[in-house]
Amino acid sequence: MAAAFDKIVDISLELDPRNFAMRTPAGFTKDLQFAMEVLKEHDAPGGAGQIVRGVHMRLHAGSHVDAPEHNVPGGGSDKWMKASPYLTIEATRWLIEKSIVIVGYDFYHGNDEPGSPRVFHNSRTLSEHGVITMPYLKNLDRITKQRVTLIALPLNIIGAEASPVRAVVLM
Repeated sequence: MAAAFDKIVDISLELDPRNFAMRTPAGFTKDLQFAMEVLKEHDAPGGAGQIVRGVHMRLHAGSHVDAPEHNVPGGGSDKWMKASPYLTIEATRWLIEKSIVIVGYDFYHGNDEPGSPRVFHNSRTLSEHGVITMPYLKNLDRITKQRVTLIALPLNIIGAEASPVRAVVLM
């Protein structure tokens, strides 16, 4: 018997180069954000009348999944990051004890300031226990049922620590 769903909620963050930017902490060799460019215009000579665009982006841009490889092996926040909700250490432990397999965030999920209760290492702790994290979601407040079906398909990228996803919830 096929499952019946009354509603689909798109929880994916839009990727728009005009208003999407990620923090670039120390250690990056390049500040790669999300950018889209036209590679060929409709009216290009010999081009069959098609437009072709390309994107340059981090695998962590927009809604995505982080494989444990992102944080394991072991190896300056702005106002929004400091004011956002956060996952406490106790909540992280509870998720691990309950054998949760994936955790999604619609808020900035960490902070690297010493002594802050907003601990970035919660993502690392989840990864160390095999829990997949899915940052940069939206519309989670529109999910009105206790149990739903999540569909979030990562790209089939070999050897990557993350992948963009299009995430939807079926209710």
